[in-house]
Amino acid sequence: MPTAVSLRLPSETVGRANGQAASAAAPVELWVRAAIDAGRLMTVIARIGPTMTSEIIATLDEQAGPSIPVLSAFPDLALYAEALRRGEPASLTQLGDDGEVELLVPEELAQAWGLEAAESGSTSDCWATDMIAAAPDHSLTWEAAAAASGLRLAEWGYACALRRLTSSSA
Repeated sequence: MPTAVSLRLPSETVGRANGQAASAAAPVELWVRAAIDAGRLMTVIARIGPTMTSEIIATLDEQAGPSIPVLSAFPDLALYAEALRRGEPASLTQLGDDGEVELLVPEELAQAWGLEAAESGSTSDCWATDMIAAAPDHSLTWEAAAAASGLRLAEWGYACALRRLTSSSA
């Protein structure tokens, strides 16, 4: 069930979100959500493989390349992934100067974000800002690759990172 998550982001994050969403021709809310999840992924990767972080990021970028096949078993997800790759938005939006954004996310994801913010001792707004800061500008590319694989960004990223970590230790 989708849950609304309201955030207020600082002006520098608003500028980055608006710029990245516009360059990807994607709704800014989608970019913010993907950036938060990519930032979460980056913080976990930094903890589990700090010496290999750049190599894992390179693996994620390689796996997110345009050659990923779209799963025909998931037509809506496949269309979503293809739209992300082509930069076809449902509508273009921008965050206002107040930095307020409302995201619709699955309930379990909203709960996970809330728990991670609480564990960090931070407000949801500050935690989300930190996650966005940790995310690569091309978070939507990773989101598209995850969607094409029938996975959420975190699941896809963890699988790619695990493959990279296990192949380098073999």
